[in-house]
Amino acid sequence: MKLPVIISVLAITAGLLPVSLPASPAEAQVLTGRSGPSARRAPPPRQYALSVDEEYDLTDAREQIAVLDSQIAELQAQQAAGTLTDEGREQWRALYDQRQTYQSTVDVLTAKRNAASN
Repeated sequence: MKLPVIISVLAITAGLLPVSLPASPAEAQVLTGRSGPSARRAPPPRQYALSVDEEYDLTDAREQIAVLDSQIAELQAQQAAGTLTDEGREQWRALYDQRQTYQSTVDVLTAKRNAASN
């Protein structure tokens, strides 16, 4: 009969003992042994190679290249037929220069995206 009384007295006194909480998160890590390189950390967020604006620029440049290629092909067909005028030659040069500008944009943005993915 004494054993249940002793157990109940111990349970009551254990419930009345003061509880100590760590003062800071750093102290809590030290107390639980979670400091240092053994602690698991979430991987850093993935960095995207191109911003949204750069993705739009890349898409637009590729579309413009396709349009310019078709216009240049028409002028080349005129040249092959011997019907290309001086104005047509100037237009061909201007279209070719525009295409080179767009192609350099595509090259730069593609290289940037490929460098970040490696």
